[in-house]
Formats: sequence, C-alpha cells, structure tokens
Amino acid sequence: MFQTNPYFSASSGLASGLASGLASADWLPLALLAVLGLVLPLLIRGATRRGSRRSGFRRHKATVSPWPAAAPPRNVANPLDQIDAVSKVSFETVPLLNASEYRYLPVLEAATRDFGDGHRLMAQTSLGELIRPSPGSADAAARDAAYRSINSKRLDFALIDRRGRLVAAIEYQGSGHHQGKAFMRDAVKREALRRAGVAFIEIEADMPPPRLREAMQRLLRPEAATGPRRSTG
Repeated sequence: MFQTNPYFSASSGLASGLASGLASADWLPLALLAVLGLVLPLLIRGATRRGSRRSGFRRHKATVSPWPAAAPPRNVANPLDQIDAVSKVSFETVPLLNASEYRYLPVLEAATRDFGDGHRLMAQTSLGELIRPSPGSADAAARDAAYRSINSKRLDFALIDRRGRLVAAIEYQGSGHHQGKAFMRDAVKREALRRAGVAFIEIEADMPPPRLREAMQRLLRPEAATGPRRSTG
C-alpha cells in the first residue's frame, strides 16, 4: 500500500534525493504546484489587507460634517409664495448709505442746487433704470445679455437733469474698492456708462469736500469755474 519515494530513500540520502528529483522531468510540475500553493495565499492576504486600508481611508474621507447642511433656497417666483414668505418674518429699516457715503451727500446736494439747472440727485439707483442698450447697436440676444449684466448693479449717486435723464454717475471708492470682485463690478459699470456717454465722478476715500464741489462745478458749469449761480427759470 505504501510506496517508497525513490528520491528520499535511506541509501541515497537527502541531498542526493533532492538532486536526482529536481533533475527528473516528472518532479517539475509537482514543484511548481507546491510553490504556487505557498505563494498564492500570501498574495491574496496582502491584497485583502491593502483593500481594507484603502476602504478605511475612503470611509474616513467621507465622514459626514458635524455642521448641518444649509437648506436650499426657497422658490418664491409665485406672488402667493412671496406673500407667504413675507408674512413669516419681521422687517426693519436700514440706512440707504453707509457713513462714508453719507458724509458726501450734503456736499453733492449743495453743489447740485448751486450749479445745476433743474438737476436732481438720487442715491442707490438701479443702473438698469437709467440706461439701456440702444436698439440698433446689436442683435436682440446681445442686447439682452448686456442689459442683464447691468440691471442688478446700482450707482451710489445718480445726477439726473430736469427731463429725468442720467447726466453723471458718482461713485464712492472706499477701502474695499480693489478687493474681491468689487473692482470688476465697477469696471462693468464704467464701461456701460462710457458707452452711454454719461460722465463719471469718482469720490476717493478721504477726498476733501471742496474738491468734490469743484468737480461738480466743472461738470454742471464747464464755462466758468466761479461766478453767480445760473438761473433755473
């Protein structure tokens, strides 16, 4: 029942049995199978461990934030939804101008009164209510895109003539003028005003009030830097 392994006989010894066995063609397939039987479990075990580490890393990266997610904005396009939304909160008044802008409001009002000819000064006015693309300047799509680009923008101060048309845009440029997207928003307004032929007056931070008054005088009375107030009759 039991056969003696010729490669490991007592007479030949272990070394001679191995040498003769490796030299035999019948032994090579068995040797390869033995090696694979030892190596494959190690490879499978290593791949499993690496997969566990990667999956654990992904679970760590996908950890839910402890902060609650912001609710999506409510759609209030329907006026009934607007009434419902407004009825659920209280409102309060806010200043139309900040402290720096308000500092120059009396100066602008006085200069408009002293040098103007039926001119009026408006604050925080929508640019889309004062200028619009000319009908023959481009096709309908281009005009619509241009109008939407300016409609939501506001002027700090708008000087209008007695017919209600915009004469000059007056902008206060504070310390945040060159921060974030403020510079690009101002550039859009400047370009639109330039194409509309509207004057632009820039109030620099800490600009002396007399300098602003002189700028208004040059705009409204270019023929004279000084002199009596022009009649508005």
